Amino acid sequence: MADVATDRLRSTAYHEAGHAVVAHYFGARVEAIRIMVDEFRGDARVSWPGGRTLVHRIMVARAGQACVNAFHFSTPHDDGALRDEVDILNALEG
Repeated sequence: MADVATDRLRSTAYHEAGHAVVAHYFGARVEAIRIMVDEFRGDARVSWPGGRTLVHRIMVARAGQACVNAFHFSTPHDDGALRDEVDILNALEG
């Protein structure tokens, strides 16, 4: 069985991959996915050549935690999920 650190890094990688896959599905160009190993966090950098809608922003933000949940990680990715919720709130306000 993997140790907690390995499980958290794997969870982080799946979380960022979830963002990237859904963004790509909606027409974004995935520029980079980074995992900051020492901080157990990452980011998926995407560009939107055709623009993005509010639905795109919400779906991409929710995709990270949805991917983690789908693969049943024992270590939740709470920090990433919280940042995603903030992104959704910002999208709804702006």
